Amino acid sequence: MLSILTQLYNLIIRPILFSLPPETAQKIGTFPLRFKIPVKKIFAPINNNILLTTEYCGIKINNPVGTAAGLDKDCMFIPGILSLGFGYLTVGTITASPLKGNSAPRIMRDTQQKAIVNALGFPNNGVEAAIKKLDSIQQKLNKDNIQTPIIASISGINIDDIVYCHKKIEPLVNGIEINISSPNTEGLKIFHEKSTLSKLLTRINDMRTKPLVIKMPHLIDSTKNNTLKIPELLEMVSIITENNIDGITIANSMPIIDSRLSTGNGGMSGKPLFNNMIKIIQEIDKEFKGKIKIHACGGIFSGEDAWSAIEAGAETIQIYSSFIYRGPTIASLINSELLKLKKNSS
Repeated sequence: MLSILTQLYNLIIRPILFSLPPETAQKIGTFPLRFKIPVKKIFAPINNNILLTTEYCGIKINNPVGTAAGLDKDCMFIPGILSLGFGYLTVGTITASPLKGNSAPRIMRDTQQKAIVNALGFPNNGVEAAIKKLDSIQQKLNKDNIQTPIIASISGINIDDIVYCHKKIEPLVNGIEINISSPNTEGLKIFHEKSTLSKLLTRINDMRTKPLVIKMPHLIDSTKNNTLKIPELLEMVSIITENNIDGITIANSMPIIDSRLSTGNGGMSGKPLFNNMIKIIQEIDKEFKGKIKIHACGGIFSGEDAWSAIEAGAETIQIYSSFIYRGPTIASLINSELLKLKKNSS
């Protein structure tokens, strides 16, 4: 059944969706996810295998495949995504006030590279709307005894807004991921500075009761052939570990210049990020092994990719672009491939 559903997406659904503008395709493609999809029993034997059980910063999860922030910006698709067998969901990114984001054109596909280029700029309905959605959904999850963890991605361009979001959202989710790294949002770079990042983490630590993860930037030097800025990244992680933060997500989309976007620049996600992501994980794991949990995000399309990220030092993986390119069976596809690799290595 898994192979049939995958072929249906590859041969029929994806070609139709890819013939449409990306944002139109996303609205149509994600509409069914607003409802509970009757496929959970098909995926359960794979996604709930004991060999896949792991943790997200101390929270037990059935498998290591989670969704990345951006797939469900307004907590609209939780029932449908839960049906697809992910180990955890990351919803958002949520901001204190509603945002329209940047003007169009602001998102494009690069099908040859299996990538997405965007300059969305955090379009979302704001924290109050997210609270209403999460409260309603949590009541349903509790009623159905569904325990898949939900992580909320939050952000803002000042400390007060992020603290406000955290205070409002934390009681309704299992953990918080703070996005200080989107290359599509003006103002976030202030949190790459030592003092500002430290002040933010101090404020959050004074109030938090649940796991906290920081989504790291994909820092590159455009003057040196887009080489990674590893020392700068290690410096940021040093501040994060000094503040006893539970984990980091590596990494956000890669900054690019693209005149087709209304802003003239944006971020690339998808397959081209994979090698950089692995390199960053390896360097951080080598420097801070055991001091911080790592969640891999960037170009993971297969079980082999996931295995490489876990072997490099990641606790879990997060996907978005591969959901679009490989379809809604992606969690089960990656988990089935991971199972084979785990069994062969034992």
